[in-house]
Amino acid sequence: MSRTFEKSLGMHTRMLRRDFMNGLLIGSGGMLLGGTEAAPEEFTGVGDYRGANGNPPGVMQAAHAVRDGAFDLVPSDVIEESDVVDCVIVGGGIGGLATALSLLVWYIFAPQCASTLAVIRRETGSTMWMVVTFVYMLALAYVASLLTFNLAQALGIS
Repeated sequence: MSRTFEKSLGMHTRMLRRDFMNGLLIGSGGMLLGGTEAAPEEFTGVGDYRGANGNPPGVMQAAHAVRDGAFDLVPSDVIEESDVVDCVIVGGGIGGLATALSLLVWYIFAPQCASTLAVIRRETGSTMWMVVTFVYMLALAYVASLLTFNLAQALGIS
């Protein structure tokens, strides 16, 4: 966009937090009110599959059983674990422990969130340092994750 076009839109002025929140609330309210309209009829299938949106009857029956709670009861021979985990990777090969370790290392070095980058830009007064920080942390996370995965695979951890 050209500078004159940005200026005509008021892009050069600071936005107050109050103005941002007002715009957010107006937009959210508009979405909520607009959501009460009926969705237009769309083609969803032919014959027995009409209205199934591409899901065959067996899939629909299983989904309704899950919705109705048919699978809520745990069989008596199942041993329940009470550990709380954020991420569970089950399987072998590419989806095993090597991938879990690789993801763990990725999240240790992963690039910062947008607010951290904004603070770096504000404190240094330079967009260059913000970009350098982002690229450095992205590259570091990728290399460390790649090394971890390959090392785990070489040691037979998968």
